[in-house]
Amino acid sequence: INNYVDEITARIDAQRTNRAGRLRTFIIKDADANAFTSGAGYVFIHGGLLATLENEAQLAMVLAHEIAHEDLGHVSAGMQQRQQIGLAGALAIG
Repeated sequence: INNYVDEITARIDAQRTNRAGRLRTFIIKDADANAFTSGAGYVFIHGGLLATLENEAQLAMVLAHEIAHEDLGHVSAGMQQRQQIGLAGALAIG
């Protein structure tokens, strides 16, 4: 299954215009139906999600969705926003 997911990821990667770096996919042995990116080109898919998908197109859509988060910088933007909120909270308390 890892090779299968890697092959689909590679096909999506070949179509990206913003190729900041190599994509790596990981399957998490967990029953949750979830997928996410942690930034830096890492995409994680829970086994529970894989079990619910009916075909390759659905898997490609999930991967493309997470890769779009990666390409648009949503992970780093979210981290920066949380840091700013934490700083604002600390200043308000202090």
